[in-house]
Amino acid sequence: MKKFLLLMASIFIAAKIFAFSNEDIKKFTFENGLVMYFLEDNSSATVRTELLIRTGISSQNEKNQGLFTLYARLKNLEIGSDTIRLVKTVAPTDSEKAFLELSKALSPLNPSDAKIRAETKKMNEELKEYSSSVGGFINSAIEAKMSPTTPWKSDSGISPEIFAARSVAATRTILLQIEKNFFTARNSILLVSGNISASAAEKLAQKYFGSLPNAQESDEENFLYKKNRNALKKYKNTKSAKKFVLHDTDFSDEITQIVVEYTDFSRNECDILAATLDEDFSAFKESLISEKNLAIRGAEYANVASAQKKGSSRLIFQSLLEKTKMNPAEQSELFLKKINAQNLLSQFYLDFELSKIKSERTKKSDDSKEFMEELSLWLTTQNDESSFFSRESDLAKLSADSLAKKLASSEPYVFVIVNSRTYNKYAKNFKKAGYEAVTSKNGAWYRQDFYQNLLKEKINQPSQEKIEAIDFGKEISKSASKFIEENRKAFSTFTLKNGIPVVAKRTKSAKTVSFTISIQGGDYMFAPEYIGLATVLIDAIAVNIRNQIDLLYMNGFIKGQYDVSAKTGSSSAYINVTCAAEEFVQIINATSGAFVYGDITPVLADGITYDERTQWRLKKGTSEFQLLSAAIKQIYSKSNYPMLFDDKNDKPSKMDFYKISEVYPLYLDSSRFSIALAGGIKKDSELKEILNNAFGILETHEETAAKPANIPEPDFSAKTKRIQLTHLFLTDVAAEDAGPRPQILIPTTKFLDPVLYVLPSPEISSTDSALFNALLYELSERIAKKAKKQNPEISVKIYPPEKDLPFARISILNVERTNSVDKAYKDAVSELTEDLRKLVAQKDEEARDLQKAELVERMENLWILNNLSDVQSALGTVKLIQKGCELKNPKLYLDQYEAIDKALQDDYFVIAQAWLEKIPPIRIYSADSRK
Repeated sequence: MKKFLLLMASIFIAAKIFAFSNEDIKKFTFENGLVMYFLEDNSSATVRTELLIRTGISSQNEKNQGLFTLYARLKNLEIGSDTIRLVKTVAPTDSEKAFLELSKALSPLNPSDAKIRAETKKMNEELKEYSSSVGGFINSAIEAKMSPTTPWKSDSGISPEIFAARSVAATRTILLQIEKNFFTARNSILLVSGNISASAAEKLAQKYFGSLPNAQESDEENFLYKKNRNALKKYKNTKSAKKFVLHDTDFSDEITQIVVEYTDFSRNECDILAATLDEDFSAFKESLISEKNLAIRGAEYANVASAQKKGSSRLIFQSLLEKTKMNPAEQSELFLKKINAQNLLSQFYLDFELSKIKSERTKKSDDSKEFMEELSLWLTTQNDESSFFSRESDLAKLSADSLAKKLASSEPYVFVIVNSRTYNKYAKNFKKAGYEAVTSKNGAWYRQDFYQNLLKEKINQPSQEKIEAIDFGKEISKSASKFIEENRKAFSTFTLKNGIPVVAKRTKSAKTVSFTISIQGGDYMFAPEYIGLATVLIDAIAVNIRNQIDLLYMNGFIKGQYDVSAKTGSSSAYINVTCAAEEFVQIINATSGAFVYGDITPVLADGITYDERTQWRLKKGTSEFQLLSAAIKQIYSKSNYPMLFDDKNDKPSKMDFYKISEVYPLYLDSSRFSIALAGGIKKDSELKEILNNAFGILETHEETAAKPANIPEPDFSAKTKRIQLTHLFLTDVAAEDAGPRPQILIPTTKFLDPVLYVLPSPEISSTDSALFNALLYELSERIAKKAKKQNPEISVKIYPPEKDLPFARISILNVERTNSVDKAYKDAVSELTEDLRKLVAQKDEEARDLQKAELVERMENLWILNNLSDVQSALGTVKLIQKGCELKNPKLYLDQYEAIDKALQDDYFVIAQAWLEKIPPIRIYSADSRK
């Protein structure tokens, strides 16, 4: 064994020469306090980017408990104890996109009231369920005893009562405080590694993070501790007991669970002790298993772990003890004696674990991705990188003798978990051994009399807060009316000198502008010979626009962030650009210059064609799209329209570059153009002059002028169809490395394929369409609830009508039997229609007209969440305007919102009766699905 250890050490020393180290890491600190760690690795083909926000559940206090998690969820972030981590690994050409995406995590949060209510309600239900569960009881009790002055700094320490008591307005205020104090540049770290230069990484960081504000000074000391400092200190000192017995009728009466936690050790001490003692062959585990009075079944039933939080480390022992002649209290004391036996920890095994840690560290240090991952994990609990690079030498200084003595002299927290009958039987034994009894009634801190007395003033407030929240809810209709009225006033329209229509919506305080250039002429214009040609053209123009703006940035003419994206539909194509308001003139001129003077080279066209064809092949390989393709063939059987969605052909088809050059002038004809803008834009007179200078040069000619797309009307003749799906199994293994796979082919006839229902809908430009969509959202939840009873893996997707596909789609995934989901759909439609009928039939007409039913409010909220969640941003707004422009009404989203706001059960009932059929006219199934 000693020879083996020496060999490991020599391997480590040799490997170190080739591994990344602290000398390879470059550290940048920007003016706003943001820190970036950079590691260049030319052997990597990709770039790893990570944003580490140094805030988590441990940042909360009793005043804002739960709202850090709520903030993260509203931003679709995963929050941990101490940090939020976002990692994106991309190709070098997508590095800028990665930086842009990461920077959005630090952008301002402005969720709608409906979204806050919905997420708060969901979290409150989860908290109630967790607090009443066995795991919730154990975890909250342990945290309350181990951290008596700050028990709310863990996910098990959130009080459902206090969390639910806040009004939406109060919640929003605290969310903004959290954003201002914690979601800032100074409180964040960037980690970048891979195939990217230091200068490029620095410029990208400066571009996307450099303009973020500095962090505010935050008072991390909790409110309750400041207010009741002496009382809490006295409570902590008087509650000197560190041994507790947790009992509940839900715990097993066959076993005793014991948890022993030490808080006196450093991170390195915890790590090396846990690694050494948790080995299945360790003397410690052998001693536990050989002790018959503990009755531990095997090494896997006892474990030692190291748990880290910012500012604290824990060494945790856990085990399951079965019944013996000893009572549970005696077994627990015997378990503690085994931990304190100094002869169970030797230097030999300590050195062995140290060599393993070094070897693993060396292995990871050869890989820049792994290396930066390890550094990031270390920084989640440490203030800087110095201890990360000194870890090996720090670990080498530890001795088994000193650690064993410290273990023996430290007083741990001990938690014994037993069934209530078992506790009652041995209550005297536990009391004699110094154990304090804890139940679910007093386990969590917020259920203890001491904290309730301190929070007496605050606990008396929930009923008032709830009343305020309800009163606030009554004001929603007024708020909606005000929103609609103010937004309508912000619109203006005019026409450029060449006839291009312009729609503008101003937001006074906005510092960004988003604009959409719509060009009539989509993929259907070139069917059937050149399907996909429009997509290639528009994507190529978007690339040229991006290149022009990049030149402005590189030459210092602009400094703000910008983004360019393109989309092509059946009858129109769109280019979206977002930029700083103060740089709008330069950006719009660069955009028009790329249109008029841009050169689409064969290389550019070939590259875009290849990318589009790759994405199309991935898309048409999905079962869901294959069902859609079959549905469109049925609905548009008498036209070429299904070619745009044909899963049997490639798209785009092979392109002739001369054809691209030939049709390019079509996209420069002014009759095809329309422009929509939103955000911090100029006055109409100035804006009109700017746009005339940019796009007034365009003209219209008879041979290139816009012509109607002539997209056919859908035919909803009832039909059920079963199609044979192509089931693809994708892998990231390269073809040359795959070998003859699969080695064994296992045939199967059981597939959990999707089912597709297609429903006709009201005219999408009407306000009835909004009510119909709200019904769809409610219907999908009811279908899912019913279908999940048969198969929990089922999920339901709703696709409301849109211009290219003017009908509703309901896609049900992971279907085991089609008859069961058919029934779930039919029952959901019947139930929803019947619920609305009952509401309409209520006798109290006056009450019914004055107050919306709960079902109506729920459908209204679902519509808002699904349609207006991004309206606070310039880009979100301009997309809504652009959709409205397609339907000859730029303010359509406001008209539909007004209809939703005013609608009552009568209105929904009329739409449900007219459009929700118990049997959808178009039903597409997989041939492999069982009935």
